[in-house]
Amino acid sequence: CDDSNASVYPDAVEICDGLDNDCNNKKDDGLCASGCADGEREGFSDLLTATNIAGCSGSFQIPGVVAPLARACSSPSGDDATNSKGVGCGSFDLCASGWHVCSSAADVVASTTTGGCTGSTKAGDPPLFFVTSQSGPGMTNCGSGANDLFGCGNIGAIPADSCAPLNRFSNDLCADLMDPWKCGVDGLAEAANVTKPAPDRGGVLCCRDQPL
Repeated sequence: CDDSNASVYPDAVEICDGLDNDCNNKKDDGLCASGCADGEREGFSDLLTATNIAGCSGSFQIPGVVAPLARACSSPSGDDATNSKGVGCGSFDLCASGWHVCSSAADVVASTTTGGCTGSTKAGDPPLFFVTSQSGPGMTNCGSGANDLFGCGNIGAIPADSCAPLNRFSNDLCADLMDPWKCGVDGLAEAANVTKPAPDRGGVLCCRDQPL
């Protein structure tokens, strides 16, 4: 956020206060923060009820969503960014500064007012899947391991109860997500190998580092 008025707060990093879209040097109350690197969220679009979580569509070409993740590209990534194909970017780069790829089902619960994926998509949305760092041992279950992708959306298979409240998963080699989701050739390590070289069909689920 920058109102180009250096005389007001010459030494401050200005941020949107969320109330009237004015710039100031107060703590961001979250209502204007998209959570996505390109400034536009496609999932959990209601900023009033989804202050701490965002679905960010876009691409990433560095494989993997398994934590720990680090930022890899300096140019903004996302479906509304100039680097819309995610060249040189990882999944973490789809999240804005101060946000991270949601680490687990528990992280999603802690970041939502609905307790889960409710509100991640709405009627009339295109096919969308927003992946977390949560993975599992296989057989549709969540837990330790790098098998399968789990998240929120309106496409994908239905995961086991162990993944609640996450409501979608990739199935073997992203079969239920389809292109541009690509999971490599190892059916036991999709979360370590996944890339997404085009921006459609979703992206990542981002959680605020310090929930408001």
